[in-house]
Amino acid sequence: MMSAEPQKVELSDKDKEEVIIGKRSLPFFPTVIYQDHCIHISSDVSLGNCQVIITNFNGEIVYSDVITLSAGGYFLLPISDEQEGMYTLELKYGKRQVCGVFNIEE
Repeated sequence: MMSAEPQKVELSDKDKEEVIIGKRSLPFFPTVIYQDHCIHISSDVSLGNCQVIITNFNGEIVYSDVITLSAGGYFLLPISDEQEGMYTLELKYGKRQVCGVFNIEE
């Protein structure tokens, strides 16, 4: 069985909070990739108490949990039981909320 192409989930943010790195102020977003019915979340900085929420095309929550990501670490979330369609992934950490959309195809 061929592996599907990775689908980067582009995250967007409503506020303009920034993470201070050294003497520079840079916007920060974790990296989220969807591939083969699995969400890969990674981060260059530690994220404690990061809430992960996935909603389906009807707005129903299909997954919700609180995770901790170490700097340079990742979290794998299998979502093989979900139907085809558009899904929204939301991450809440600190005072920030970011979200992105991904598509599950058979």
